[in-house]
Amino acid sequence: MANNRILVSLLSLAIALSVSVAPVQAQSLPGEDEETEPGLVDSQEFCTADKPLTVANSVELALWQLTNAARVQNGLPELTYDVDLIAVARMRASDQVAQPLSHLDSSGEQAYMTLIDETGLLFSVAGENLARVFGPSTGVAQRAEDMLMDSPIHRALILEQRFHSMAVGSITDPDGGVIFAQIFLGQVV
Repeated sequence: MANNRILVSLLSLAIALSVSVAPVQAQSLPGEDEETEPGLVDSQEFCTADKPLTVANSVELALWQLTNAARVQNGLPELTYDVDLIAVARMRASDQVAQPLSHLDSSGEQAYMTLIDETGLLFSVAGENLARVFGPSTGVAQRAEDMLMDSPIHRALILEQRFHSMAVGSITDPDGGVIFAQIFLGQVV
């Protein structure tokens, strides 16, 4: 499938056959929130015997709910929470811990597209938002949503009408920042 994709960059959106959309990154200084093309989350919350990898934690669910509220406010349908994408979203969030936020892997490919392709999920449009939020754990999902909605490129991705589902992954980095990855999927009708 990767060979069938032709990537085209337009206004910092990477669109692929089976369209991929990814905003560019913007970096911030420590103490500021960071986003890209955009409660503390204990890494123990990711996957335990009683909470498998396919169960979203409270912070991930909060960002999903806020994203849906923004979509409804803008006359769009809510996105379903895609449990098949949780592992991809969490891998993408954890990939950002030791580096500035980036949608690309070491070969220059859209990393999230490679991971989605590996799941075998069928889709015709996909997208990723990344955000790093610093500060108190209270309201961290709201601050991430506000940052993403204040960025025209991230907002466009959240409000993309072709998307039907999403998953959110999160992780707390060593500096106390919470990193979020939103992965969106859709079908062109």
